Amino acid sequence: MAFSERLQRILIARDELAQDFFGGWTPTDLALFEKYHFPLAAEPGYITDYFGLKTETGFVPWAARLDGTTSAEPPIPDDGVRAEAIEYFALLDALDQSIGNAFTIVELGASYAPWASIAGVLAKRVGKSFIARTVEASSFFCGMIPRMFAANGLANQTGDPKVEMMVIYGAVGVRVGSIFFPRVRSAWENGGRMVESAPDVDYVGRSVEHEEVPVKTLREIFD
Repeated sequence: MAFSERLQRILIARDELAQDFFGGWTPTDLALFEKYHFPLAAEPGYITDYFGLKTETGFVPWAARLDGTTSAEPPIPDDGVRAEAIEYFALLDALDQSIGNAFTIVELGASYAPWASIAGVLAKRVGKSFIARTVEASSFFCGMIPRMFAANGLANQTGDPKVEMMVIYGAVGVRVGSIFFPRVRSAWENGGRMVESAPDVDYVGRSVEHEEVPVKTLREIFD
């Protein structure tokens, strides 16, 4: 496998640094990334990654500079958009070692469901049927998930019998009930946490509106 100049520098830095900040991957893992590489033409309004996954630029405003681009480099040590190499490796390794003709993923705290989406794209590409359950406590982000699925050919409306996608609005907990989650109004606000009662202000005195959210148990989600 031929390494680009950028990857060669990263590999050298990895060997020389006492502690790799991202970590969790080895040079031998690069072959796995290369195996799932899928060059896809760039499209305005989207950021296209190394594996051929399209993400609306508005979903990741901090990466707006990449609008209308497609990545020719693997996400090592990270992708500059959402995740580090070890997270991609975990997904690729799980798919690579999966047995049978089906692959299932449950994404908890899904945001706009990037992991369910890339898992679906890769599973379809290797000929596996695919089931996804995405769980998100923000109604704002829940509304983005079907658009993410549709952009990547994963919407149930396509009639593909090998693809089953489900968006579950709720928070994950140990018992059924309800919880409160900060009301999200922008894709920048990706990282809220649920609370048992809605406070008038947060810990620094800012007024924060909350929405009441149903709690889903893991058993309910898996069923």
